Amino acid sequence: IDQNHMEAIELYDHGINVANAQQILPAEALGHELAANFWLEHQKAEFSQLHLQQALYSYERWGATRKVESLCNKCPSLLTFKFDEKQPKVANSMRVKPRGNPNSLDLGSILKGSQILSEAIVLEELLAKLMHIAIENAGAQRGFLLLEKDGDWFIEASGCIDQQEIQVLQSLPLEPVNADQEPLLSSSIIHYVARSLTNLVIDNATDTNPYAQEPYIKRNRVKSVLCIPLLIRSKLIGIIYLENNLLVGAFSTDRIEVLKLLSVQAAISLKNSRLYENLQNSEAHLAQFNQALSQKNAALEEAKSKLASYTQNLEQRVEQRTAELTEVNRQLKQQIKERQIAQRKLQEVNHELEKLATIDGLTQIANRRYFDHCLQHQWNQLMLEEHPLSLILFDVDYFKDYNDYYSHQMGDHCLISITEATRAVINYPKDLVARYGGEEFAVILSNVDQAGAIEISERIRRAIRDLEIPHVRSHVSDIVTISLGIATLFPSDDFSPMELLLKADKALYAAKQKGRDRYHIYS
Repeated sequence: IDQNHMEAIELYDHGINVANAQQILPAEALGHELAANFWLEHQKAEFSQLHLQQALYSYERWGATRKVESLCNKCPSLLTFKFDEKQPKVANSMRVKPRGNPNSLDLGSILKGSQILSEAIVLEELLAKLMHIAIENAGAQRGFLLLEKDGDWFIEASGCIDQQEIQVLQSLPLEPVNADQEPLLSSSIIHYVARSLTNLVIDNATDTNPYAQEPYIKRNRVKSVLCIPLLIRSKLIGIIYLENNLLVGAFSTDRIEVLKLLSVQAAISLKNSRLYENLQNSEAHLAQFNQALSQKNAALEEAKSKLASYTQNLEQRVEQRTAELTEVNRQLKQQIKERQIAQRKLQEVNHELEKLATIDGLTQIANRRYFDHCLQHQWNQLMLEEHPLSLILFDVDYFKDYNDYYSHQMGDHCLISITEATRAVINYPKDLVARYGGEEFAVILSNVDQAGAIEISERIRRAIRDLEIPHVRSHVSDIVTISLGIATLFPSDDFSPMELLLKADKALYAAKQKGRDRYHIYS
């Protein structure tokens, strides 16, 4: 009624799980039937078929043969539907979101896998089962499951086809902590999938593709790679990374389709498992609190018993001592209150000082000082990781003419609007947007190669044009436009951050020379 489709999906799944846990076959079968109707109404035939197959299985176990016959007669097309077999056009050995022929899919394995994942509620058990299912159904040699914590990715499950045991809850960082440690998988592929929220399939990673030159790919001679995001309401829950270094093109389209269907249940199960883990932790804390409270109550009762046994002669001394303690307590509270006020004022002053030191007063983004600090920090970090660092410098075309014609106050509003539009494009946690000076801005892109920097630059340029801020004094357009310079380096001891900055500045100058309202790449 409220058109809240995602909440309806989760409620269907919750009802089916409860019915399954209570072994109420009629309710479980009805839940799957209603879920199948829901997906059919929203033109998702593949999901509708999965629920319909499970409904038929549950009705048959219940003994409702007439109902099974009725559903088979009512929905024969769902038992033999066909996928859209259009393949996306890709270059070299990379594929994104492949589609397969469902006639070759093992729907029984899909339903079995979904059932196993939906029944697992303990996080450690779920991670192990999910890793087993992913490796087995994809035909992978080794696999990893990654979860995000505080903006960084950690390996929480790993396994190999020749090892029965799955390693779980290790919380190994994606990026090696020490320079002498070798990475366990391709971090560039993980970052790409985290940014794009799309499946990534590479038939031969050592062949011509954007990741062929990554040190991990070259060192391990990686062949087939499959990386799938686990999503709920377009929110990233986790990432599955699979490899097969024996075969080129090991991950066929039908195997990818199986994992894609299973990833929906995997994402929901992961979310439920985390909620269950939080609930367990809350219950444990509550139990500890209740135990401590009981101990304190027992101690209080004991103190009352001792107090009651005091003689009349001690009452006067108790009252006197209580009065003294009350006065001391009052004085302590007054001192604490005064100290808290002083600390609060000191924190406010420190906050203002820190804001003045690192934040641009007009645009409320990083200033030149903080930009220099962040550029040096990213340079040092990516030098250890052997990943690229890209820098974009851009400024407003004919901004002085804009100020002279529209007033400096309107110029400030223009810069604020440009800042907001740019920040809407740059949303990765490790990237930074800074005001470099006047109408000039800088964007630091961590672990982004030249192709990625070009794409982001064009998105920024279009975002500024979409603002449609009038500029009658511009010589290139009747609205405000920007020119951008792009430079990309792999940080090393042979270069410095200043060289990257100079290259980006030269590229910006070239963009202006070529007519403005465009980007230029330093070469």
